[in-house]
Amino acid sequence: MFETSLPPQAVDLVGLSKAYGSTPAVIDVDMAIPAGESLVILGPSGSGKSTLLRLIAGLETPDSGDVRIGGASAVGLGPDERDIAMVFQSYALFPHMRAFDNIAFGLRARRVPRAEVTRLVTETAEGFGIGHLLRRRPAQLSGGERQRVALSRALVRRSGVFLLDEPLSNLDAQLRADMRLQLRELHARVGATFITVTHDQSEALALGDRVAIMHAGRLQQLGPPQDVYDTPATTWVARFLGTPPMNLVESSCMEGEDGAPPPDSTIGFRAEDVHIDGPGAIDGPGTLAGPAIEGDLTLDGRVTTIERTGSDLLVHLAVVGRPDHAAVVVRMPRSDPPTIGTDLRVSVPSDRIVAFDRTSGVRIPR
Repeated sequence: MFETSLPPQAVDLVGLSKAYGSTPAVIDVDMAIPAGESLVILGPSGSGKSTLLRLIAGLETPDSGDVRIGGASAVGLGPDERDIAMVFQSYALFPHMRAFDNIAFGLRARRVPRAEVTRLVTETAEGFGIGHLLRRRPAQLSGGERQRVALSRALVRRSGVFLLDEPLSNLDAQLRADMRLQLRELHARVGATFITVTHDQSEALALGDRVAIMHAGRLQQLGPPQDVYDTPATTWVARFLGTPPMNLVESSCMEGEDGAPPPDSTIGFRAEDVHIDGPGAIDGPGTLAGPAIEGDLTLDGRVTTIERTGSDLLVHLAVVGRPDHAAVVVRMPRSDPPTIGTDLRVSVPSDRIVAFDRTSGVRIPR
């Protein structure tokens, strides 16, 4: 059974910023990561997520702000002086060493007794299904096998904080799914703080106790995976998160408070929350009924495309005649697919609708 050599450590980022020349990479990020949490940092390429991880690891020095590990500032400490273990996307294995020696490297640097090194390396490698590969060098391993050696090298150290930079990116789909489950189970057993960077949404939602979404160097949203998925903080998060992304339709029908004029807003809803009520009626302009917050939304649309995902269908509807060219996606069972060109009336329950300010893109609280 895996056990950490030190207790899990909290990680706090305070006003953290980093630029490369005139290009900002991380901008004023504040984040409190409790000891023992599995946090996943999610974002597209260039969002600053890997730079953030390198700042935590001590591989980069912040321009401003602080990184606190276990309540103490780590700025000025090298990577070897922090209670961390890191898995790099590029593996960073020593090419002249066998897999066993790569995994054992950190233990030997700590002067762990030889018998204990052998036990820990063997146990960890077998847990990742590479026990039979320990005598091979990296050039004799596949990409997936090298990734598992890199994971084993980090995890065998039993540190209080584990940093994983795209740990599953080079694995095939089936192995990636298996490894997601193993990492989740491993975190539960180890109890250490896990901070994982990924661009894979399924990975983020599966591994994270919380998900931090980055865009253009800024933290866009931080929260439990289901909360971030159901109630994105901005229209950017709504468009980024989810397959398909959240439907967004312009509307001015939201009721204002205390008789105030209704604000311009964008309403959002997930494809799985759309109900098909029956045939639609589109003879001219499409219809969008409301109000969006106080009652169900009703929509008439015409089927333009049908995507088969295996388990269900993604039906694309065009709202004909609307000036904003509204289009929505409906997730529905595969048993009774509509025909392209069919007009459908669909509805969305009011409690499954999210409203955003049309100008700022920020979610409007209920």
